[in-house]
Amino acid sequence: MIRALLVALAALLLSGCVLQAQYPGLYDDDADGDGVGSRDDCDDNDANRSPNLDEVCDGVDNDCSGAPDADEAGEVDADLDTVLSCEDCDDDDATVFPDATELCDGQDNDCNGLLDFSADGEADEDGDGSLSCEDCDDDDGANFPGNDEACDGQDNDCDGEADADAEGEVDEDGDGSRTCADCDDDDDDNFPGNTELCDGLDNDCDGDPSADVDGEVDADGDGELSCDDCDDGDDTNFPGNDEVCDGQDNDCNDAADADADGEQIGGAHLC
Repeated sequence: MIRALLVALAALLLSGCVLQAQYPGLYDDDADGDGVGSRDDCDDNDANRSPNLDEVCDGVDNDCSGAPDADEAGEVDADLDTVLSCEDCDDDDATVFPDATELCDGQDNDCNGLLDFSADGEADEDGDGSLSCEDCDDDDGANFPGNDEACDGQDNDCDGEADADAEGEVDEDGDGSRTCADCDDDDDDNFPGNTELCDGLDNDCDGDPSADVDGEVDADGDGELSCDDCDDGDDTNFPGNDEVCDGQDNDCNDAADADADGEQIGGAHLC
């Protein structure tokens, strides 16, 4: 009798296993041990998926709502940076994700909430198109990488030097004009805008000594420049010379005055 009962029980159990294999939903078991039977569990082979769970950011439908929905985007990786949209601060840019290397690009690349490539941030305070993290002077719109170097004593192109000329845009003679603009930075009498003097030098830096139309020369070799000499074609006539009785203005005082009569009367020398 007992033997017959055991055989019947074994047969019953065997038939149940066969039916479970053929019809998995027939019995309400809990294969993954998450406390939810297979009839109500969206995935009874994964304990991380259950109607009793909160949705987490893992790309899986944890709460069995029908879709991964930890964020509105659906826990995707749109920019293919290996970080899901629910953790990525910008899932449209592959250079921006948690723990990325911060770049000088005006973006929060590492998703720490800051633009912090440098201590100055990544702003453009002077509006020159160059961010503070690469601009050598973000308080001056005339100075930024790639700018043309100007003659202003500043490092306009951010190469580390004020180098509009080989001397370094200095003012050696202290005349207020820098080497890159001064035609003679060893002489403070010569600089752009200065008044031209009769000294044989290009005082105003216009390219020529030009106190007179002759160009401040000494054509007659008497030691006096044309701009001071009353007759630069005759070396016996120049300022400071002794007046002689020759009918000429030898000392350039605007008179032939070796005597009171002007050195002649009726064409004859009286002195």
